[in-house]
Amino acid sequence: MKDSCVVEPHVVVELHVDRSSGDIDLEHDMAHLMKEIFELWKAKQKSYGPHNISTFGLRGVVVRLWDKMQRIVRMTWNGVNNPLPNESVRDTLLDIACYGLIATLVFDDAWPESNMQIGEGKNG
Repeated sequence: MKDSCVVEPHVVVELHVDRSSGDIDLEHDMAHLMKEIFELWKAKQKSYGPHNISTFGLRGVVVRLWDKMQRIVRMTWNGVNNPLPNESVRDTLLDIACYGLIATLVFDDAWPESNMQIGEGKNG
């Protein structure tokens, strides 16, 4: 019997660090950050799946972005240290970048739709 596992195609996306921005060092740093954001998104997507976004759509992403912005304001302008792990200023900035990209995919109708209703799932 054949294995019915479908292998998805491997896609390579190239970022050209070529000094076209005028600053090769900044291009290099930006390319590395983009890769870091992608890896962060994949890890979180594996944990949460697409339904947490598609259930509430763009408004839900805006609420998440608002929460992240409030955290940044508290930590940078108000000087409040966040005691929770993985919620430093840098972590929060990466989350904001990630949610900005997710919001763009939702806006462009490129995010998967969900038939899941609130309360469904493992514990619902």
